[in-house]
Amino acid sequence: MSRQHESSSVAHRLRPIVMGLTAGVLLSALLLFLFSIWITLQDTPQGMIEPLAVFSVSFGAFLAGLVCTRITRRNGIVYGVLCGLLLSGIVLLAGMITGVGGVGIPGIFRVVFIMLCSMIGGVLGVNIRRKRR
Repeated sequence: MSRQHESSSVAHRLRPIVMGLTAGVLLSALLLFLFSIWITLQDTPQGMIEPLAVFSVSFGAFLAGLVCTRITRRNGIVYGVLCGLLLSGIVLLAGMITGVGGVGIPGIFRVVFIMLCSMIGGVLGVNIRRKRR
């Protein structure tokens, strides 16, 4: 009986994180898609590609922290850090698999921006009040 209670408790704690990460990854993918169309149609300098990618993933991290803590309504920094760490891991893993990005200085900046944005989203998600009816 206690094993079932433990597994439901773990699932209860993971659900907001998974939902936040899903929202963040989807928003990041959408922004990356829109920026790729913009880059294709416009004459965009090569130096703009990396900042656009970092902006996309950072905004997705912000949404991940926000969605996660809107569900839990508590522990904004903790859930923001968890979402940021997981999203950073996904980005670093994808970069290593494709060979595009590594763990160098740009990778560290990506992780820092992702963590900051997800923590800000987490804190804002807790502090946003619902409208009273």
